[in-house]
Amino acid sequence: MALVHVIQKGPGISSKHVGSGGTHNDESDVLWLDGIATKPSK
Repeated sequence: MALVHVIQKGPGISSKHVGSGGTHNDESDVLWLDGIATKPSK
């Protein structure tokens, strides 16, 4: 479903999913599409 979202709407996601505390928690509202090798360190 993430792939469909990116194709239809781009890499931005709703802010309601940001910082939700779940397993895949992240502080960004943009999906990282370049892979782990290019992700900036925190």
